Amino acid sequence: MSFVEKKLDERLVYDGMIFSVYHSKVVLPDGREAWRDYITHHGGAGILPISADDTIFLVKQYRIGVEKELLEIPAGKLEEGEDPLFTASRELEEEVGYTPNRIIPLGHMELSPAYLGELTHLFIGTELTPKKAALDEDEFLSVVELPFEEALRMVLEGEITDGKTQNAILKAALLKQKGIL
Repeated sequence: MSFVEKKLDERLVYDGMIFSVYHSKVVLPDGREAWRDYITHHGGAGILPISADDTIFLVKQYRIGVEKELLEIPAGKLEEGEDPLFTASRELEEEVGYTPNRIIPLGHMELSPAYLGELTHLFIGTELTPKKAALDEDEFLSVVELPFEEALRMVLEGEITDGKTQNAILKAALLKQKGIL
């Protein structure tokens, strides 16, 4: 049995700079009709920078959606048609002041697929070369340096709560365990 819902009608509710919101009427797999609200987004990319001495660099910034400061991997939104690897590398240089000479793709994650069509592509960056950070004019953050094992502990104890950051750190831990990283 297929669980695909077919759209019957769709209305754009909001069209913003970063995302759009739709209200759609669908046919459920059993033939009944229902309404769905969802958000479209071009997606994002983030990178976990790990130095030669096993230090990672996170950014601490305020997020209005949860009304608090979070520790996160450097990340940003994709411009339409932009390569996620380019986005991740750009954000690392802008926010933290490094470029990676080795990059390990970690795949992508669907953040909240019940209503959000955003994919976030994840990478690990190593063999870091220092550059000059250059934040966007509306960006306020600080760089936090942590030993990898401390960041992993913070994920496991619920101190780092950002999903993309948890995902990247946990995947890096598995790669380390397997001797790949």
